[in-house]
Amino acid sequence: MADFLTAVKTARVIPEKEAEAGLTAVKTSKPQPAQDLQKPRGTEFTRKTGTLSSPTSVKDAATPEEALRVLCSQPDAETLLTILRKLSSPDAFPAFHLDAPGPLQAQILNTVVGDTIPSFWPTLQAGEKALVVRCLRNVTGINALLANLRAISSPGSVSKRSDLAGQRVSLIRVTGQVFDGHTVILDLLITSNRVVTDKIRRDLAQKEIVNLFGSGKVISNVAQAEDAARQSDQSGAPAASWLAVGSEYADWLGRNIAALFDQINKISLGMYGEVRGPGGLLLAKALNLGYQSALVKGLVSEVLSRSDDGFPELTRYLPKYAKRQFLERTLRWLSQFCASAGAAAHTGENVSSIAALLTALVQPDQVVCTQHARAICSDPNLTVVLSHPVRRACVSMLSGIAPDELQNLLETLMTTFSDRIFIDHSPVLQQDSIAQTLLLAAGCLHRANPVAVLMIARSSGHMQGTSNRLDTSGQRARWLGMVVATAISGLVDREGSRMEFGVDEVKTEEALWYLNLVKVQDRVGALSDFGALLARQDKAVKPARKLPSVHAKALPSLNGKLVFGPPRPPTPAQTEVIGEKVTELLDDVSDEEDDDLKPYAKPDSDPEDSDGMRR
Repeated sequence: MADFLTAVKTARVIPEKEAEAGLTAVKTSKPQPAQDLQKPRGTEFTRKTGTLSSPTSVKDAATPEEALRVLCSQPDAETLLTILRKLSSPDAFPAFHLDAPGPLQAQILNTVVGDTIPSFWPTLQAGEKALVVRCLRNVTGINALLANLRAISSPGSVSKRSDLAGQRVSLIRVTGQVFDGHTVILDLLITSNRVVTDKIRRDLAQKEIVNLFGSGKVISNVAQAEDAARQSDQSGAPAASWLAVGSEYADWLGRNIAALFDQINKISLGMYGEVRGPGGLLLAKALNLGYQSALVKGLVSEVLSRSDDGFPELTRYLPKYAKRQFLERTLRWLSQFCASAGAAAHTGENVSSIAALLTALVQPDQVVCTQHARAICSDPNLTVVLSHPVRRACVSMLSGIAPDELQNLLETLMTTFSDRIFIDHSPVLQQDSIAQTLLLAAGCLHRANPVAVLMIARSSGHMQGTSNRLDTSGQRARWLGMVVATAISGLVDREGSRMEFGVDEVKTEEALWYLNLVKVQDRVGALSDFGALLARQDKAVKPARKLPSVHAKALPSLNGKLVFGPPRPPTPAQTEVIGEKVTELLDDVSDEEDDDLKPYAKPDSDPEDSDGMRR
């Protein structure tokens, strides 16, 4: 029997006396009861989770280093929540704050993202999830989330690790909750200014916040994680995150930037520059992110919903190199807004409300912003993309706060409109937009300073421009020259000496509309009127169309091959003709009708012709 047994381990038994000689008693404990001996040694039972955990997983931690060791030792749920509560408390550990940048904070938050969330997130309650989100709502935590999303969503991990699907979904949901709210960036800036005392480190932390939210880092990482989750999930795609949609993220970013220039109760007087300075830099960087219309819409909507004082502060802290770009993007968004509003946006009340918004944006830095507005309105490439109500609002704004810039605008437009190269080679839409803006500016300037319009009308540039327009081969360009010359002459000349071309082309309905542009009088309204207009437009927007299902229908096949493209209409079945039929009638009386025709005799042959034929 001993031949079938093989020794796998050999142990030497030490006598009890010899063992006791090398040991020194340091602690005396009572013997364990009999019921405790039934459990495996080195484990204890947790009532809340019903699992076994190590006795080394303490219920509390005295230092942040000890808290890190507990998080790395796979604690139970009760211990985890206790540690997270201490980490999220600002007074739990002296000289340590989880929101401050540092190597120990990075290790703790990376452990929470890499170990805690995959293991505990699906089983936590709502309040417990909020505790995890609170610990991660800082620059270090957000960077840890994005880094883990990028690591588990790379093409190699998607194809090789099929067990990461649940972890991706959990991280996407945690990231969405961390970014939830319109004061996230404000809270980050306030916290960083409170916990970071060194000026240089505080500036670096602010730059990190600007670069984190103003770049496409968030959108790209979350979108990549969603694509990886769809590829690995065979039962169906998970719920889409709004962070992966560029327009929704831009709208969220605009609303968070707007909160930086309001929130007077949360910002002390000494922190205005520390919060609004990075806010201006963040807005300047976000303008290059894409989705500028969604960004401006979210920004303007949030400022109007809070208070009207945000626009002056916004323009004051915005860098000068970004003011023209911001004003141009705002005008483009207003043009899209007017296009969606339809004919209602062309009313004088709505134009006045748009002029009020532009005035609020331009007023704090009047000299620089009015020059930018004049340059935008006089540029054919930019004016052509602006809607007619926005052009009217721009002219009304300039006439109200900067009459000198309005005169410069009219002179620039007249020079462009009269240029020979512009007449012959520019698109018709650009010529139309320049002509409309020119007539609007001429009418407003004539009501404020008639002498200035008279001097421009008597200048050689206007006369030569009219001559160039009449001499061109383009019908539309020539027609615009006649209309503009007639309108300008109607402003500066007397009744009997006004220019008249005497053609019907200047008397059409469209020509009369152009001629009446010099009579349009728009005023600058109240900013609250634009807020009401924006609210009405948001209610009138139709719901978005539902996206098709991820699992498309099977494609039809023809002769064993897939057929792409739209389905072909069915072949119509030939049916019997119902109703009157077309039948051929044999005409038997055609010969009788031919008898009534008198035949003519053949003409006599000419001898000269016959001789010529013989030759």
